[in-house]
Amino acid sequence: IEDLETTAIRTAEINIDGRLDEKCWQQAEAVSLVPLAADQEAKVSTLVKVAWTPEALLVAFDCREPQPEKMNLSERQPDDRELWKDSSVEIFLNPSSDRKNYFQFIVNAKGVWADSKITTNADGQKTFDWDWNASVQTAAAENPKGWTVEIAIPLASLSAAPLTDGSAWVANFARG
Repeated sequence: IEDLETTAIRTAEINIDGRLDEKCWQQAEAVSLVPLAADQEAKVSTLVKVAWTPEALLVAFDCREPQPEKMNLSERQPDDRELWKDSSVEIFLNPSSDRKNYFQFIVNAKGVWADSKITTNADGQKTFDWDWNASVQTAAAENPKGWTVEIAIPLASLSAAPLTDGSAWVANFARG
């Protein structure tokens, strides 16, 4: 797996509406998701952009979808543990950079979200806390080329040090 770096830009508050038309998204650096297997090519393009305010980490996904009729979207409630089975995107955040304890956020193409807090004990066993709630804001929007997602994750919910220019976090972005 290739390690990629991106720089989140600081921005003013934005409207979380699923559309990536705010100035910050036009200026933010885009990272293209790559398949887990190095010998494969991405079947569809997915771009990720990251921004931040003093209160929230902001992540945007631009998901190209040439066959929207084949998207998997079930009727789901927030915090549905099966949300990853839908056409969705995922964020794994590890603000401490220990690569053991992290947060997971899933948002489907309808804007329904789920979040969990994952801790790893000394034996390497993971515990998923699906009752944990970050009070995120999410929205998704369809467009002629596919769909987009915006998510605002309150920094206070992550128990992390405030973000500043030059802050570095370990993160993983995925599309299902």
